[in-house]
Amino acid sequence: CKGFYRRTWYLNQLNRSRYAALLKQLQAAGIRTLLLKGSAMLDRYYRDPGVRMIGDCDVLVPEAQAETAMACLDEWGWRPLHSHAWG
Repeated sequence: CKGFYRRTWYLNQLNRSRYAALLKQLQAAGIRTLLLKGSAMLDRYYRDPGVRMIGDCDVLVPEAQAETAMACLDEWGWRPLHSHAWG
């Protein structure tokens, strides 16, 4: 189990860094954000990034800023995991 824990911890550290940078970019573009689901729960409830794998990032933005946010994400090379995620 130690190997799975270490791998999960490591990948979560990489993902958290990427997601934090993404949120900063969106906020710098004037887009309000709210982190949802697993990514939001990791620090508050799990408190240990090695116990649950976070492979994606769910971000809520105001409806009025959704098109701008999607354009920014597309410009920055981010892609949705599912086609329905982009409206």
